[in-house]
This record gives sequence, C-alpha cells and structure tokens, in this order.
Amino acid sequence: MTNQNYEIEISKKIAMDFIKLPKINLSNKSYLKMIRPSTKLEVGLISSNIFSIENLSSFPFIKIDGESYEDFYYIL
Repeated sequence: MTNQNYEIEISKKIAMDFIKLPKINLSNKSYLKMIRPSTKLEVGLISSNIFSIENLSSFPFIKIDGESYEDFYYIL
C-alpha cells in the first residue's frame, strides 16, 4: 500500500478474511497412462501438451461443453 507521498507502508486493513476454510478431500488414488502417438499429428499435439481423452469422467473438474472428434475430447 502506498501513502500520499507514494511511499510503501504496511496496510492496516485486512486484505482477505476467510469466513470458512475450504474443505479438502484427500485421495490416495493415482493414475498414469503412457501415451504412444501413432501419427505425426499426435506427436505434434502431445509435444504441445494437448492430449486426447475418450472419457472425461475421471476429471470431475472439467466441464464438458465442447464438441468431440470421433468420440475423443482434446484438452490443454
């Protein structure tokens, strides 16, 4: 925070105030899938961190609102 003379000083106001702490559900589940590209297009997409996934239900934080291509979804 800066004062009238444009000097930096410690703020006397609270920047954030948590009403409730967020609840975190821990999980011991892990998932690893080796991707072996079969075309040059897939090599280019994977090297750009673009992956194709058939089933997005394993990613509950991803909302499916786009179109699929041959039953695959492409995510960044």
